[in-house]
Amino acid sequence: MNSQQITMLIVVIAGLIDLAIRIAAIIIIPRNRKPSAAMAWLLAIFLIPFAGIIFFLLLGSSRLPKRRRAKQVQINRLIAEGMGDMDLVSDSAEWPAWFASVVALNTSLGAVPLVGGNTAHLLGDYKGSIEAMAADIDTATTFVHVEFYIVSFDATTKVFFLPWRPP
Repeated sequence: MNSQQITMLIVVIAGLIDLAIRIAAIIIIPRNRKPSAAMAWLLAIFLIPFAGIIFFLLLGSSRLPKRRRAKQVQINRLIAEGMGDMDLVSDSAEWPAWFASVVALNTSLGAVPLVGGNTAHLLGDYKGSIEAMAADIDTATTFVHVEFYIVSFDATTKVFFLPWRPP
């Protein structure tokens, strides 16, 4: 082999290694990461390939710190103790196809199993969902727990917020 062939072989091998790293990065990096962090690592690897992969191997661990993992084990134990004799749901025959994965995710991330005695309705439109929640609040006898990501007082939410005003 002459030097030109050796150079060509090295270039081809480097290109194949680069391609393999990029394909592996697309598969491996998004796992157990926030989408923004995964995108940042992928951009680093794609824009500065060899330096990006070196930085990722040095800094890109997705494991939680040991203290945080220990705290999660403790919290999971407290949740399990608090569950006591709650009515756990085990009959998955009536569940919709997508529901089993939601239950598994909830159990694995938060250690909270599915319990019975609950109902849920999927409401497709915003105004209808606010009106349905307001109607449920009107029937409450003791207390109401509500949690929103973002909500504001406007013409649509007026029916929801006005019943909460003091008399």
